[in-house]
Amino acid sequence: MEILTPAGDIAGLKTAVNAGADAVYLGLSRFSARARAKNFTVNEYFEGLSYARRYGCRVYIALNVIFEASEIIELCAVLDEIINCPPDAFIITDLAIFEIIAAKFPNSQIHISTQCGVSNIYAARFYKNLGADRVVLARETAFEDIKKIVGIINAEAFIHGASCVCFSGACRLCEYESSGSGNRGTCAQPCREIYEVEYDGVKKIGGYLSAKDICVAQNMEKLDEIGVTAGKIEGRLRRKEYAAEATLIYKRKWLRINTQSNISRLKRIFNRGNFTAGYAFDAAPHNKIEPLVTTHLGETVGKVTAVFEKGGYLYAKVESSYSIKKGDGFKILRSGSEVGGSAVTRAEFLGNGVYVIPVSRGVRKDDIICLTTEAERLKELAQLPSPAIAEYYEIFKAEITLAAKIGEPLEIDYIFGSGSNEPIYGSLISDYVVDKAKTQQREITNESFEISNPSPYIIDKLILDKDRTAFIPSSAFNELRKRLKANFEDLYLSKYALMHNVIARNNARNEFNLAPKVDNIAKCQLVYLPANMTGADFEWLNKATSGADRVLVANNIGAVQYSRENGVPYVVGKSLNMSETVAQKYFPDSSGVYENEEVMTLSHCPYSAFTGRECRDCAYSELKKMTFTNIRNGNRYSPRRIRLSGCRFELLPQK
Repeated sequence: MEILTPAGDIAGLKTAVNAGADAVYLGLSRFSARARAKNFTVNEYFEGLSYARRYGCRVYIALNVIFEASEIIELCAVLDEIINCPPDAFIITDLAIFEIIAAKFPNSQIHISTQCGVSNIYAARFYKNLGADRVVLARETAFEDIKKIVGIINAEAFIHGASCVCFSGACRLCEYESSGSGNRGTCAQPCREIYEVEYDGVKKIGGYLSAKDICVAQNMEKLDEIGVTAGKIEGRLRRKEYAAEATLIYKRKWLRINTQSNISRLKRIFNRGNFTAGYAFDAAPHNKIEPLVTTHLGETVGKVTAVFEKGGYLYAKVESSYSIKKGDGFKILRSGSEVGGSAVTRAEFLGNGVYVIPVSRGVRKDDIICLTTEAERLKELAQLPSPAIAEYYEIFKAEITLAAKIGEPLEIDYIFGSGSNEPIYGSLISDYVVDKAKTQQREITNESFEISNPSPYIIDKLILDKDRTAFIPSSAFNELRKRLKANFEDLYLSKYALMHNVIARNNARNEFNLAPKVDNIAKCQLVYLPANMTGADFEWLNKATSGADRVLVANNIGAVQYSRENGVPYVVGKSLNMSETVAQKYFPDSSGVYENEEVMTLSHCPYSAFTGRECRDCAYSELKKMTFTNIRNGNRYSPRRIRLSGCRFELLPQK
């Protein structure tokens, strides 16, 4: 199974490659679902692609947003800049750019983003017929559905990182709360805010829309056995050390992943909610939300045994199984809620696992200590050595001639060559005109031209064609060195970028059958289907609804495919996130558009998260009306239950 690692910037990409990632995914400066990440300029993309190629790591570009019509021209201009240096794949959400990508990059795969909500075999068949090469499964996909989907199309599953409380691609809470949008890359994460939840006269305050992080370490072997193509680590907004740690652990043999030391490292690097195994492996309806701490929780390593003041500062005596060091960071919890923290500026070891550390005001005896920053480990992860060079990668040898004639511009002529490729020739001329040296200069050697470690080429021959008294200032020489490296990488990538790393494309473009259309929706029975649809839901649909007058409200692309395969009319729901152009091209058989009211489709049970009850003990009643009130602005929402093969909930604004 491929381990796919996030790269939030060029430093993150190099760290991920050094950690052994099989592939990395990144966003360019525009059109990525993580607009708040540093992301990549075109030149940084070239640099990252060159580095990844050297070590046999694939590169995917995420264009996983919904585009406005006015942005397509700008997108095409960006694509034209990288057309000679294509990635291995593009990850897309909007069908408006599918054929653009396919035409411009015939050797790059097209992967369908998790934002498209592929969670059943009907959705998988829709994108397979369209010509997609891979689907990134919705995090909510059931294991039984994953087993069936991998028999239809290559599938990528999330194995670690953040999870959204809303079903993939169907969240409009941010749009309602602010001007941001998760489908436009500007999600402000209002789900991580604090809400007052009221049900049946009981009120609680906490992060009741804050989902736990996923950790599939205990179940990786199961995913591998059924044929999942790739395991995806989420986290382009997290620090590069997080991506490195997760990659190192998930790259190990599956049977050795689930050791206590590995789980500890995953918790320490980033842990929201002490993890859930996700919807594929954890059926508990209340185990998806962490209302008490909505940020990095770390790992529990000890407790406070005493608190005292000294010199105007507060200190805690701590019993800890972990060896506390300067630079470490902690959260301090009481009854599960955060009450303080500590950035360790000094740690005094008293023996027998007892330490004295500075703490914030309000900390008490018996409070719990959670390690959130392990300083020494962060240094280790940031300094991972480069891996072995890929077998296919050819090291180019360079013949360099440096011309330094007094009164003439400083110049470099170069020839890059390898055993099986045509040589690359070129010249670089500096703005600096060579002058006489007033003092003796340092000797110029092969090593003088190395600008990075590892160097992208070896200086096989260096010819110094210079006057004996010529003066070469370091600024002029360094400027030519940088240009030499940039020229080599541009030329190398444009000629050989995909030479050894091409993955076969799915060039099938199957014509789809059209669903029947109806003229008068008002006379029909509308069957409302939410964004999250499992295979079991479609089995339920076959049994629960029938009749010539039924029309499906499709909020999951699988519902469209089901309609076409079964000859049932459908209307497009808002959760399909399609423009008018896309609707006309790919959904000409839709009988209309349904204006949904919900701002979220929840896959977990909010009642269970509030009460802790299992499904078998359910006493939920619509009549008692649960409400969520945003503490920051007072906005109020209520869940609506939809019964299919199981319960689904949608969150609606109260007007």
